[in-house]
Amino acid sequence: MRGISSIGPVALLRLEGSGMVGIPGFSRRLFAALAQEQINVILITQSSSEHSISVAVRATDAQQARQAADAEFAAEISAGRLDPLYCEEELAIVALVGSR
Repeated sequence: MRGISSIGPVALLRLEGSGMVGIPGFSRRLFAALAQEQINVILITQSSSEHSISVAVRATDAQQARQAADAEFAAEISAGRLDPLYCEEELAIVALVGSR
């Protein structure tokens, strides 16, 4: 049995910087800021070094999500501990499932 599915269009938002490494509650702050704006997170990925975290949201929510994250982390971005939020748009999530 094999299958393929996709979700789109989505936007990928990425926060990165040394100011998030080993800081408890960093992810919670990001998700709380998005939840407060009623933005659903479709996909989450974090680097093993804890240097970056990416979330996928519906493309229609991208601008609002960007504003929420920028506001939540304004102090860290201003101090240079985090890079400004990077947003990549016009993406899709694709899943392939199969058996040997």
